[in-house]
Amino acid sequence: MSGAPHPGDGAAPERHLHPAGIAILAIRNAAQAWFAAVAAVAAAGPAAGIAIIVALLALIAGGAYVEWRVTRYAVVDGGIRYRRGVFARREVDVPASRISALDTSRGILQRLFGVVALQVQTPGGGSRAELVLHAVSLQEAERLRRELGHRGAERAPAATEQDPGESGEPSRTDVAPVFVAADRPPQEASEEVFRMGMRELLLAGATSPSGAFVGAGLAVFYGPISDLLGDRTKDSVETTAQSAVESSPVLAAVLVLAAVVLLSVASTVLAFARFRVTRDDRRLRVRRGLLTERTGTVQLDRIHALRIVETPLRQWLGFVAIEAEVAGWAQQSDSIKAIVPFVRRSELPTLLPALVPGYRLPEGALTRPPSRATRRYVWRALWFWGVLAAGLAFLPIGVWRVAPVAAALALGVGLGVWRAASAGWLVDGHLLELRSRWIARTTVLAQIDRLQQRASSTTPFQERAGLASLSVRLSSRREVDVRYLEASAVAELVGMLRPRAREARRPAG
Repeated sequence: MSGAPHPGDGAAPERHLHPAGIAILAIRNAAQAWFAAVAAVAAAGPAAGIAIIVALLALIAGGAYVEWRVTRYAVVDGGIRYRRGVFARREVDVPASRISALDTSRGILQRLFGVVALQVQTPGGGSRAELVLHAVSLQEAERLRRELGHRGAERAPAATEQDPGESGEPSRTDVAPVFVAADRPPQEASEEVFRMGMRELLLAGATSPSGAFVGAGLAVFYGPISDLLGDRTKDSVETTAQSAVESSPVLAAVLVLAAVVLLSVASTVLAFARFRVTRDDRRLRVRRGLLTERTGTVQLDRIHALRIVETPLRQWLGFVAIEAEVAGWAQQSDSIKAIVPFVRRSELPTLLPALVPGYRLPEGALTRPPSRATRRYVWRALWFWGVLAAGLAFLPIGVWRVAPVAAALALGVGLGVWRAASAGWLVDGHLLELRSRWIARTTVLAQIDRLQQRASSTTPFQERAGLASLSVRLSSRREVDVRYLEASAVAELVGMLRPRAREARRPAG
């Protein structure tokens, strides 16, 4: 990479991206222009169409070179300056004090050319990076981290746990999750605190709620896909499927479920293969991905709450996911949102303090909603399931209409009772634990002194029953509430959550 001083700052050498950036830009632009190439061949004929395609590819390659040539960056006064644009010049200066993380990702093209994409993250950027250097070498990425005060947060893994692509040897993916004590000396380098093994990866895919979305997506896209198959192929597929259902409906259902699970497992492996979390005294870094390797970094002091999510199936099996609520990030990056996508619930007492100091599972039993609140949870759930049951009652299904109507009502009642049994709160020292359920059970662990808002609400009907709802707003601007608690308990809890009130009750000395 060549260096040149900025016109207004002779002490700031500017650099181009890695030369591989030319090829990466050209390939991406060519992939976006495929429709124009197909249209050219169709309109002008094969001979003229090929000539047009060659000219188009030459134009794309030339444009990629020009864009690479005019794109430059430099470290200036501890911050980073980035300039790009041929006709409309754009210059971005990001001060070092505003840089929260320098993350990297390696897609297929970056892997092919041995480079990475460096993403400069700021707290106000949300899920999008402030700027992206789409092709720099690994050494250059580490140099920028050092000069910007974000020294590499990972230590070389042990020889038995090396990543492919860095050592050329296969990864140890069959090991169990590893936890490292959180009370290591402050000067010690970053350490790996969690790693997903292959068994956990497969279980995560098989129990992922994304399987339902995969099935729905297949149903939605079957129509457009079947139109591409042709009438003869389409009729053959539908006839085969119909005969399979008629001959053995149970087997057909099992095969469809197996296909959905396999697709869910495949998507999980692609997204979370080689998943590991490392931590130093200031930052937590998450690394994941098979085809596209991504790293996400977040400062520990910006994590103001943790969410423990349990879908019904995972709750039954004893597994949870841990998500981070990061201050100022309303839309968090997927790279760091799920800091642990799949782990046994029994490991939480050891894992939580190792991930984020100051967090642990509170001791004691949750304060639950009173028994008279259960029917309100049921009525709230029946708003949806009751409407569904009413709609099913008008279907032309004869005497069998009773079954789906009864099933919908039973689901509504059961879900309402389940939500009431799952809800609760607990204050333990500086931590507030709130638990609720929609479908998945969610437990929020928040630092009381960092809550942005504490509020109680009640309706005339709730007030007559002596009930109220508690709502808190986290630093990520997400609101969490627990409904239909004792009104007196909510009033006392809101008082406990006020920092001044808590300080006043602390004993002197």
